Amino acid sequence: MTQAAIEDALVEFLHEECDLQRGSYRLHEPLFSSGLLDSFALLALLAFAEKRFGLVVATEDINPENIDSVAGIAAFVGTAVR
Repeated sequence: MTQAAIEDALVEFLHEECDLQRGSYRLHEPLFSSGLLDSFALLALLAFAEKRFGLVVATEDINPENIDSVAGIAAFVGTAVR
């Protein structure tokens, strides 16, 4: 699965489940540290990523580089599912 396909799935989830409008943020923009999304959204997004991409997110993988932006999450998922 390409990085773009992963990003598209994440953006769709954020739009549908977290009411984050497409185009209201950039793929590299911080989602959680900026306050766009809260910790409940983080848990929902991680659960979605685990189910959708068939991976397990370990506690040590939860860091700002991996989870604070759509691009970061997509890069993490891309390396985790290869």
